[in-house]
Amino acid sequence: MAAEVCPVRWSGQCAVVTLPDEIDITNSSQIHAVLEQALAAGAGVLVADLTATTFCATDGIRLLVLAHDAAQRAGAQLRVAGPGPAVHRVMELTG
Repeated sequence: MAAEVCPVRWSGQCAVVTLPDEIDITNSSQIHAVLEQALAAGAGVLVADLTATTFCATDGIRLLVLAHDAAQRAGAQLRVAGPGPAVHRVMELTG
């Protein structure tokens, strides 16, 4: 089910995870699992693609912070791509 929520595309050691339209408490644990699985599979660069995401609750910010920490521990990088204005604003407000 997690793969349906967040498709993953690979290019070498770069994993691009397409995040859903909305991120909140109902799907944040599934999204977190997909990000962790990509790191466990050897992603050197993990891209969280927020291009289609129009709503991101604090649970979404929390999972991105956890993914960042996990990437650092794995010697990888987390990159956030394409957040729209509303998602970007939440990221700014939460630091």
